[in-house]
Amino acid sequence: MQLYEGEEIRIGDGFPSLVRFFPGDFAKPLVVFFLGWAHLGRISHGFPGCDKKHFLAYWINRRGCPFLGTSYPIDHPIYIQLYPHFSLTNWGKMAAEIVDRFISEKGLRKDVIGISWSAAGQVIRPFNAACRSFGNKSSFPSRFRIYPRPPDPVRPHDRYEKDGKRNGVIKRLSLWFILERNTGAKSLK
Repeated sequence: MQLYEGEEIRIGDGFPSLVRFFPGDFAKPLVVFFLGWAHLGRISHGFPGCDKKHFLAYWINRRGCPFLGTSYPIDHPIYIQLYPHFSLTNWGKMAAEIVDRFISEKGLRKDVIGISWSAAGQVIRPFNAACRSFGNKSSFPSRFRIYPRPPDPVRPHDRYEKDGKRNGVIKRLSLWFILERNTGAKSLK
């Protein structure tokens, strides 16, 4: 299987990762996407011929933030072998090493916003620890759901909705609010 435009294989902690970097405003933090179980990072940025507006990378990059979609080595033709001993610690170290290289190569800020989807929440602790060892600061926003297209910008107090059973349950925490809080941006436009 071949790489799509802009994709590359990077090695971190001795393991390969399919990655795609989208440059942005270098004064803003790098946003790093960690995918769920048994998927490639392509679910964050798309594929040839797709509508880019249906993918997270488009919306984050539109906000001006540099974006890095990452993958861990799974049983997929893009990887030339299997890694049965690959662990969460390896995943965190692999991603942190690759992130540190992008930060150095592209002249990015030393702080990172991590977005984890599904099972990727398990990598937060090892990634944070590994980032610290490189002198980088990482933060993961509160849990949220990724929509194909983020809702229109909302005021922070609008993120709570009543569901009829419990008062004030978080139904959605918009991507806009997360990025506004972390980058100071005020609008998607």
